[in-house]
Amino acid sequence: MLVEPDVGAHRASPADAERTVRLAHRVLGRLDRLRRLSNDRWRVTCLYRSVTECTVLRELGFPARVVIGARAVENGVLDAHAWVECVGVPCASTRGDEPYEVLAPASIHL
Repeated sequence: MLVEPDVGAHRASPADAERTVRLAHRVLGRLDRLRRLSNDRWRVTCLYRSVTECTVLRELGFPARVVIGARAVENGVLDAHAWVECVGVPCASTRGDEPYEVLAPASIHL
């Protein structure tokens, strides 16, 4: 479950974390190319990339989180995007320039 991590000391520098994340993204890119060759159901989307990046950063001791946003595009079609936020580390999965509304969990009252 991707909840706020219990983060102690960082086990890597921000520069090392950035390099490790870029390596993880390259591996996902290779898996995506293999999928196209093998007709497998593996898909590399922004959500897959973001979850991978977040997991790598958390393993290195950084308080990363996956954020999901949505926006309306032409003809009322909904577009969604996932990205990573982590203070102190430049993330490869970013929000970009699009005006996504961040989807946050609603408070549940029982």
